[in-house]
Amino acid sequence: MFKPLRLSAIALAASLAATALPAHAVAPGIAPAVFIGVFTAAGPVLTLGQEALASVGFSNSEQRAKAEEALKTADWEKAKRVSLKLEDDLISPAWLRLKAGQPYILVLENTDGDSGTLRAADFFANAASNSDSTLGRVGVGADEKREIRLLVLEKGVYDMDMGLFSTAWGILGKIEVY
Repeated sequence: MFKPLRLSAIALAASLAATALPAHAVAPGIAPAVFIGVFTAAGPVLTLGQEALASVGFSNSEQRAKAEEALKTADWEKAKRVSLKLEDDLISPAWLRLKAGQPYILVLENTDGDSGTLRAADFFANAASNSDSTLGRVGVGADEKREIRLLVLEKGVYDMDMGLFSTAWGILGKIEVY
């Protein structure tokens, strides 16, 4: 089932494609390429792969090993719990503020009937976690809650989103590590 935001994005892309091309130029097979191109121009289709490849995270394997060791030895009984709600291509709260070196339990709650994905490639590249954050993404099933043990060691401000439709509309969140 399509969400309202996705339907709006599809309608906008279709109307842009229809107005951008003269009627005689539209032939079978042309419109889908333009439709995909509209979203590609917004960046999200190509961004994830490029971002993940460019984000090598900790600069060397020694730093990565130290981060993984710190994750194992962290006092998880004292870890602060931080909740993120994923719903209708929105992340709430849209701004997280975390302290470098402090252990966190990130609770991702997807309240949709569809599965969701939190994308934050640069953030996950500079953090140690017990999650498989393949290409900077963490998936959460429909109406599911997922806990991730997390230790961020690199200060900075990182982007997070839920993918194609949220970034096409400029719905982004930030993770600030101080």
